[in-house]
Amino acid sequence: MSSVREGDIAVIDYRASVVDGSEGILARESGRMRLRAGDCGAMGAIDMAVVGMSAGETKKLVIPPERAFGERDPSLVMELPRSHFRLYPDLKAGCLVRLCSRAGKEIEVVTRRVGDKSVTVDANHPLAGMTLNFDMTVHAIESLR
Repeated sequence: MSSVREGDIAVIDYRASVVDGSEGILARESGRMRLRAGDCGAMGAIDMAVVGMSAGETKKLVIPPERAFGERDPSLVMELPRSHFRLYPDLKAGCLVRLCSRAGKEIEVVTRRVGDKSVTVDANHPLAGMTLNFDMTVHAIESLR
């Protein structure tokens, strides 16, 4: 039976959960995805872990924040004038909104506190600072060689 080599496309079935020490399991997700083995893309720990696996093989990973969505950056929590949110008249804490940065780049932020005059937003990835538990099974291997 062949195994996944760097550069192959691996089709994996996965189940992921995100844990932080104070709140327990915060999110669960499962599904099927395709990834290029050894690519070191956005989820480099998974891209590398699949190398050497065979179809039907299962692996469990515990991925620390620095190898998943990064550590939380306190400088990305900001208080902005409420006037920046005119498109969101019913804004509440916990909403995901898109804003335009000073550089003209669109960014997604989560509202943390909404007041009459200001809104506190967090531009960290919602899963930043959390450990990812990732179970995967190789469903298929598409060799590009």
